[in-house]
Amino acid sequence: MQKAKHIIFLLFVAASAAAQQQPLFSHYLLNGFGFNPALAGSSGSLDTRLSYRRQWVGLEDAPMTQVLSAHAPVGRSLGLGGYLFNDAAGQLQRTGGSVAVSYGF
Repeated sequence: MQKAKHIIFLLFVAASAAAQQQPLFSHYLLNGFGFNPALAGSSGSLDTRLSYRRQWVGLEDAPMTQVLSAHAPVGRSLGLGGYLFNDAAGQLQRTGGSVAVSYGF
């Protein structure tokens, strides 16, 4: 009976599990804000970047990532920024975004 309870529990856990696919980035030098939100407002003016990465060109359902980011200073010591991303790898697709605020001395 105890073994049956464990099997039923594992089936419920497995049925509700969800995997995740993290976006794959390789443009570290071209878009520092996308990897470090503390850089918001550090450029001194509006900084907008668009990145596109397609891995394994020519293969069906190959991973593909697009990122749009922007950040700018607001006042003397405040920075505001955000980014949107779209990531697809095979049948998995994820779209999302984030907002960042930074404070400097």
